[in-house]
Amino acid sequence: MTLIRDLVLALATLATSSNARCLPRSEDSKPTLPLSKISNTGSTPLPVPSKDPKAIILGLGFQNYTCSSSSSTWVQSTIQAGAIADLYDITSKTTSNTGDRYSKSSLKAFETCLKVTKCTPTTANGFCDRCHTISSAAFASKRVGEHYFDQINGLQMPNFALDTLKCFFSGKKGGGVKAPANAYKGANGLGAVDWLYLVDNNSGRTKGMSSVYRVETAGGVAPSSCSNPGSAMQVPYATEYWFYD
Repeated sequence: MTLIRDLVLALATLATSSNARCLPRSEDSKPTLPLSKISNTGSTPLPVPSKDPKAIILGLGFQNYTCSSSSSTWVQSTIQAGAIADLYDITSKTTSNTGDRYSKSSLKAFETCLKVTKCTPTTANGFCDRCHTISSAAFASKRVGEHYFDQINGLQMPNFALDTLKCFFSGKKGGGVKAPANAYKGANGLGAVDWLYLVDNNSGRTKGMSSVYRVETAGGVAPSSCSNPGSAMQVPYATEYWFYD
């Protein structure tokens, strides 16, 4: 009963904050990519976009890892690894003050649902589709597509199929920095995945956009080591993907 109550409370919190964002947006509240929240330095900082985002999409799903036989660490370079997530349009709900509200709250609800239902993500159950439905219901956003990986020339490539927006993006990493120290670390307490800048990978599949930023990340980090080579691990995560022309 306690777990179910926690899930209801998490959903109620998200629903309350979401409803407050259904009002007309003022010029002062228009969303700006929150690069000021990170230490945007190092060899691959995230560039500042020159345009407004075409769409702001919440991704909710799993970071997929494989135990490497050579390093005894969890890696995402194999064909089974990468990530898979359902995508929800939150463009009209996002403002300059939203912060990580959607990624943090939706992931907490998602994690609670996974625990209550004891769901292990598989293709057969739609990667715990029931928990996606429950967790996304609170902010009343329709599923607009899917995020997944495939391989090109032996390299893992991130793809975003935004069917209802009639867009597709197949990318590669163009930049990356650590998430803010206060980002939600997920139920395993290991941290939030990096913020990324993705560019077209020139595979000829991208249509309707030119770059994607992964920001406001929550969860998704695997343990530092593993002992069963070839085994797989799925770590729940949520994030915002900001798409640009």
